[in-house]
Amino acid sequence: MKTDTIEVNASALRDLLQAVIGPPHLIREIQATRSLHAMGPEYANPIETLLADVLAHDGRAAGTTVVAAPDAGHASHGSGELAPCPFCNGGQTMIEESKGVWNGSGFGEPVSVSVRHWCDPVPGQPNRMIERIGRDRASAIAAWNMRGGAVQKP
Repeated sequence: MKTDTIEVNASALRDLLQAVIGPPHLIREIQATRSLHAMGPEYANPIETLLADVLAHDGRAAGTTVVAAPDAGHASHGSGELAPCPFCNGGQTMIEESKGVWNGSGFGEPVSVSVRHWCDPVPGQPNRMIERIGRDRASAIAAWNMRGGAVQKP
């Protein structure tokens, strides 16, 4: 496996790692405040800062769709793949499985899967996450791809 080293903002990485290993509310706060970075540098968010560093390293523009899943790839119109956002046609998209219920020796099967999307920020405007949820990956993607009552065809 080839490893790739990139330079990232040390403060953002430190803040994110502290949130990941700290009390659960810390990571939720960082997730909940992702859209505030559009209001100015005093509202810097570690997730957005690190994402911008990775996208810059990869030579992709901010607004490239990022799919975080076991079989990660770029969103497209094909069956089982994400259609672009109907509002911004870009932004950032993530697929996240719930951990399920703790059974004493680990988490059980995922209870649901979420497709979460953040449109590209518009200065001075609030930016909220758009989320579609399904029982499994396929139904979550189908819910995201639904347009006007019908699933979007390739």
